[in-house]
Amino acid sequence: IRSKVYTPNTITVLDSDFKISAELEAKLYETLNSYGASSSFYIVSLDDGMSIGYNVDKRYQTASSIKAPFALSIQREIAKGNIDGNMLLTYQERHHSIGSGVVKNSQFGTQFTVNELIKYSLHESDNVAHIMLHNYLGVRVHNQHMNNLGAGVLALSPSSPWGFITPRSSALVWQDIYN
Repeated sequence: IRSKVYTPNTITVLDSDFKISAELEAKLYETLNSYGASSSFYIVSLDDGMSIGYNVDKRYQTASSIKAPFALSIQREIAKGNIDGNMLLTYQERHHSIGSGVVKNSQFGTQFTVNELIKYSLHESDNVAHIMLHNYLGVRVHNQHMNNLGAGVLALSPSSPWGFITPRSSALVWQDIYN
């Protein structure tokens, strides 16, 4: 995934003899163009490496798509024994955020384990859980993990738990999660 070369603004098929029919290609471009300049997609077969991509290196704000890569980084640290998944973190006013989730409905001072926050972050797309984990773990470990995968664009800053993503970086992370 890291080394594949795609032509910008062109639907590219790699590592396959598959050909997109002219009719389907026209429909795909029509759909992509209807979204304007912010269109991308990336499909990778985990079985044989075949891929189809369009603007795979275009950057987007992560929004909630950062939660799975960040949870993966935390899980790796738990597996190494560097983090205790049963450690309690306290919900504080500075963690509060609007948006999805259930932790925001708790009283300030409520404690949650790291494992509970990971679960809420992933199962409820909980913004507060993600923010609490970001404040606890920081970004060094996550950023190093993303760089090791070749998904450096998924790096976060200490001041923001959200960041940016590309379809290629996303595919690298999801391939790692799958593996």
